[in-house]
Amino acid sequence: MAGRFEEALPLARKAIEANGDDPLAHGVAGGALLGLGFLSEAEKELRLAERLETKDRHFPGLQFFLAMTLEERARPLDPQSERKTSLLEEPLQRLEKDARSSTPSNGALEIRGKALAGLGRTAEAVEIFLGLCTSESLSAGPAALAPLFALYVEDATPQEAFKQLEK
Repeated sequence: MAGRFEEALPLARKAIEANGDDPLAHGVAGGALLGLGFLSEAEKELRLAERLETKDRHFPGLQFFLAMTLEERARPLDPQSERKTSLLEEPLQRLEKDARSSTPSNGALEIRGKALAGLGRTAEAVEIFLGLCTSESLSAGPAALAPLFALYVEDATPQEAFKQLEK
């Protein structure tokens, strides 16, 4: 049901009704809520999935979805606020933990870059975005990431981002 959030959410809720302690059902519900833009509700479901996880029952990608939710929640906050800092520090810690257990996906690296940029750690964010743009596994290429790059790097216009990414 990837990308079909409006269909996935009712199915996940039915699964939760049938088995309320299933981390996979709560994870799917959280992912669907995230996709629909209901960030607070998504975070609640994903944190519940995390508490319910066991060695045998887990939601793959939970750390990634939690990090994405927290980064999205932090985005509109004042850059200097303590709340934004705490929201962005958590995804970095989650992604670091996840990266130790596997090779980070481009999506995880992108969220890490956004969180670093939001924390004012621009040089590290630039390094990640440039790495993404030159990655052989990334089919979109630099032009597709330039607008994203411009959004998260201070004082970068899309034109400046294109120049930087084309180097």
